[in-house]
Amino acid sequence: GYAIDNKPAFLSDLAIGFAGNFVGAVGFGYLCGLVPGVKARADEIAKSRDVLSGGEQWWMSLVLGVICGMLVFLAVDVFKRKPGAVGALGLVLAVTTFVFVGSEYCIANMAYVSMADHWTIGTLCNTLLVALGNSLGALLLRSMIKFCENGKTLGQ
Repeated sequence: GYAIDNKPAFLSDLAIGFAGNFVGAVGFGYLCGLVPGVKARADEIAKSRDVLSGGEQWWMSLVLGVICGMLVFLAVDVFKRKPGAVGALGLVLAVTTFVFVGSEYCIANMAYVSMADHWTIGTLCNTLLVALGNSLGALLLRSMIKFCENGKTLGQ
Protein backbone atom coordinates (compact mmCIF):
# COMPACT_ATOMS: atom_id res chain seq x y z
CA GLY A 1 0.00 0.00 0.00
CA TYR A 2 2.87 2.36 0.73
CA ALA A 3 4.08 2.02 -2.87
CA ILE A 4 1.89 5.00 -3.79
CA ASP A 5 3.71 7.14 -1.20
CA ASN A 6 7.22 6.34 -2.44
CA LYS A 7 9.40 6.88 -5.47
CA PRO A 8 9.39 4.22 -8.23
CA ALA A 9 12.70 2.85 -6.90
CA PHE A 10 10.69 1.55 -3.92
CA LEU A 11 9.24 -1.08 -6.25
CA SER A 12 12.64 -2.75 -6.49
CA ASP A 13 12.74 -2.94 -2.69
CA LEU A 14 9.32 -4.59 -2.77
CA ALA A 15 10.51 -7.10 -5.39
CA ILE A 16 13.56 -7.98 -3.28
CA GLY A 17 11.33 -8.34 -0.22
CA PHE A 18 8.93 -10.60 -2.13
CA ALA A 19 11.82 -12.77 -3.36
CA GLY A 20 13.20 -13.03 0.18
CA ASN A 21 9.78 -13.97 1.53
CA PHE A 22 9.42 -16.57 -1.21
CA VAL A 23 12.77 -18.18 -0.35
CA GLY A 24 11.99 -18.11 3.37
CA ALA A 25 8.44 -19.45 3.05
CA VAL A 26 9.42 -22.21 0.64
CA GLY A 27 12.44 -23.25 2.70
CA PHE A 28 10.49 -23.22 5.95
CA GLY A 29 7.62 -25.02 4.25
CA TYR A 30 9.79 -27.86 2.99
CA LEU A 31 11.40 -28.15 6.42
CA CYS A 32 8.00 -28.36 8.16
CA GLY A 33 6.81 -30.80 5.50
CA LEU A 34 9.25 -33.34 6.91
CA VAL A 35 6.84 -33.78 9.83
CA PRO A 36 4.21 -36.34 8.72
CA GLY A 37 1.20 -34.76 10.48
CA VAL A 38 2.07 -31.34 9.12
CA LYS A 39 2.52 -32.60 5.60
CA ALA A 40 -0.89 -34.33 5.62
CA ARG A 41 -2.75 -31.16 6.71
CA ALA A 42 -0.76 -28.98 4.33
CA ASP A 43 -1.55 -31.34 1.46
CA GLU A 44 -5.27 -30.78 2.01
CA ILE A 45 -4.79 -26.99 1.96
CA ALA A 46 -2.44 -27.03 -1.04
CA LYS A 47 -4.85 -29.10 -3.14
CA SER A 48 -7.67 -26.69 -2.29
CA ARG A 49 -5.53 -23.85 -3.69
CA ASP A 50 -4.86 -25.53 -7.06
CA VAL A 51 -6.93 -23.35 -9.41
CA LEU A 52 -6.48 -25.74 -12.35
CA SER A 53 -7.25 -29.08 -10.66
CA GLY A 54 -10.55 -28.70 -8.87
CA GLY A 55 -9.45 -26.28 -6.16
CA GLU A 56 -10.89 -22.81 -5.73
CA GLN A 57 -11.81 -20.74 -8.76
CA TRP A 58 -9.20 -18.24 -9.97
CA TRP A 59 -11.33 -15.19 -9.18
CA MET A 60 -11.81 -16.36 -5.58
CA SER A 61 -8.01 -16.48 -5.19
CA LEU A 62 -7.91 -12.86 -6.30
CA VAL A 63 -10.83 -11.71 -4.12
CA LEU A 64 -9.57 -13.52 -1.01
CA GLY A 65 -6.15 -11.98 -1.69
CA VAL A 66 -7.65 -8.47 -1.87
CA ILE A 67 -9.46 -8.94 1.45
CA CYS A 68 -6.27 -10.17 3.09
CA GLY A 69 -4.22 -7.35 1.56
CA MET A 70 -6.58 -4.76 3.00
CA LEU A 71 -6.51 -6.34 6.45
CA VAL A 72 -2.73 -6.79 6.53
CA PHE A 73 -2.26 -3.18 5.40
CA LEU A 74 -4.67 -2.08 8.13
CA ALA A 75 -2.65 -4.03 10.71
CA VAL A 76 0.64 -2.47 9.62
CA ASP A 77 -0.80 1.03 9.27
CA VAL A 78 -2.45 1.01 12.70
CA PHE A 79 0.76 -0.22 14.29
CA LYS A 80 2.80 2.38 12.39
CA ARG A 81 0.50 5.23 13.45
CA LYS A 82 0.00 4.08 17.04
CA PRO A 83 3.05 2.18 18.26
CA GLY A 84 2.63 0.45 21.57
CA ALA A 85 -0.41 -1.28 23.03
CA VAL A 86 -3.01 0.34 20.74
CA GLY A 87 -1.02 -0.49 17.62
CA ALA A 88 -0.39 -4.03 18.82
CA LEU A 89 -4.09 -4.52 19.49
CA GLY A 90 -4.97 -3.22 16.00
CA LEU A 91 -2.38 -5.54 14.48
CA VAL A 92 -3.65 -8.60 16.35
CA LEU A 93 -7.31 -7.86 15.56
CA ALA A 94 -6.68 -7.29 11.84
CA VAL A 95 -4.55 -10.42 11.47
CA THR A 96 -7.03 -12.51 13.48
CA THR A 97 -9.82 -11.25 11.22
CA PHE A 98 -7.99 -12.14 8.00
CA VAL A 99 -7.37 -15.66 9.31
CA PHE A 100 -10.92 -16.07 10.64
CA VAL A 101 -12.66 -14.98 7.43
CA GLY A 102 -10.54 -17.35 5.34
CA SER A 103 -8.76 -14.76 3.24
CA GLU A 104 -5.46 -15.71 1.62
CA TYR A 105 -1.94 -14.44 2.14
CA CYS A 106 0.51 -15.30 -0.64
CA ILE A 107 3.42 -15.98 1.73
CA ALA A 108 1.32 -18.44 3.78
CA ASN A 109 0.20 -20.20 0.59
CA MET A 110 3.83 -20.54 -0.51
CA ALA A 111 4.58 -22.26 2.79
CA TYR A 112 1.52 -24.58 2.62
CA VAL A 113 2.26 -25.65 -0.95
CA SER A 114 5.90 -26.31 -0.06
CA MET A 115 4.98 -28.25 3.09
CA ALA A 116 2.82 -30.49 0.90
CA ASP A 117 5.40 -30.54 -1.93
CA HIS A 118 2.48 -29.76 -4.25
CA TRP A 119 3.86 -27.12 -6.61
CA THR A 120 1.89 -27.31 -9.86
CA ILE A 121 0.93 -24.77 -12.51
CA GLY A 122 -2.38 -24.40 -10.64
CA THR A 123 -0.80 -23.67 -7.25
CA LEU A 124 1.68 -21.29 -8.90
CA CYS A 125 -1.25 -19.47 -10.55
CA ASN A 126 -2.99 -19.29 -7.16
CA THR A 127 0.14 -17.87 -5.55
CA LEU A 128 0.46 -15.18 -8.22
CA LEU A 129 -3.25 -14.31 -8.12
CA VAL A 130 -3.21 -14.05 -4.32
CA ALA A 131 -0.02 -11.94 -4.45
CA LEU A 132 -1.73 -9.62 -6.94
CA GLY A 133 -4.82 -9.50 -4.72
CA ASN A 134 -2.74 -8.79 -1.60
CA SER A 135 -1.08 -5.91 -3.43
CA LEU A 136 -4.33 -4.52 -4.86
CA GLY A 137 -6.04 -4.73 -1.46
CA ALA A 138 -3.24 -2.82 0.25
CA LEU A 139 -3.14 -0.20 -2.51
CA LEU A 140 -6.92 0.19 -2.42
CA LEU A 141 -7.05 0.73 1.33
CA ARG A 142 -4.08 3.12 1.29
CA SER A 143 -5.76 5.11 -1.48
CA MET A 144 -9.01 5.32 0.49
CA ILE A 145 -7.14 6.48 3.59
CA LYS A 146 -5.28 9.15 1.61
CA PHE A 147 -8.53 10.31 0.05
CA CYS A 148 -10.16 10.67 3.47
CA GLU A 149 -7.10 12.35 5.01
CA ASN A 150 -7.18 15.00 2.32
CA GLY A 151 -10.53 16.15 3.72
CA LYS A 152 -12.62 15.08 0.77
CA THR A 153 -15.88 13.25 1.01
CA LEU A 154 -17.41 11.02 -1.61
CA GLY A 155 -20.01 13.69 -2.47
CA GLN A 156 -17.40 16.34 -3.42
